[in-house]
Amino acid sequence: MRNCPKCKRPQFAEKKRYCHYCGTEITPARQVKVVRNEWRPEPSQPPDKKRARALIAGVALGVVLIVTVIVSVSRSGGGTSTETGSGPGTETTTGGYPATGTTTVQYAAPATSYPTETKDPSDPATVVTNYYAAVDRHDYRAAWDLGGSNLSKSYATFTKGYATTESETLTIVGTSGNTVNIDLSAVQSDGTIRYYEGSYTVSSGKIIHGTLRLTSTSG
Repeated sequence: MRNCPKCKRPQFAEKKRYCHYCGTEITPARQVKVVRNEWRPEPSQPPDKKRARALIAGVALGVVLIVTVIVSVSRSGGGTSTETGSGPGTETTTGGYPATGTTTVQYAAPATSYPTETKDPSDPATVVTNYYAAVDRHDYRAAWDLGGSNLSKSYATFTKGYATTESETLTIVGTSGNTVNIDLSAVQSDGTIRYYEGSYTVSSGKIIHGTLRLTSTSG
């Protein structure tokens, strides 16, 4: 309902342009269109490209690590060997030289391998070791040159002394200066074992004196 702007009387006819009482022109009321705001969900945003790249990189790195572990495990399964020395030419050293060490050298006849000489072949313990290695492989001439000539009256007597020996086990108990103390066990051709103890004096890479005493026999 509108009122006349002049006489202020109400106008019951909404569509009349003139006042019913005084005839004054009435400006038609403006129509206001009411628009309702309807909520609409915002369009979904695309995923962050940086996060997507980081995720892809992380997955790729994980795959590479898994493959690397599998390859490492498969390779570690082979190529491993454990050797336990026994028999001809076996040498076990505890503590090494000089006198405080104990070296056990075992040779079996016929010998197929022998301990290699040290860098200093004139070392007393090395000379004694090489001497018994030569005897065990029946290289009596080499043993004679290493000092057997100072231990026997003749070469024939020297070789005859080892005629019944099958194998020997030499234990170097210790050294004192040029003197080497040993224990020796010798397996004979009849199956018995003879046990000896003794010492050798070495000078200039050669045995110059030696004593060997039989302590017991078994078998």
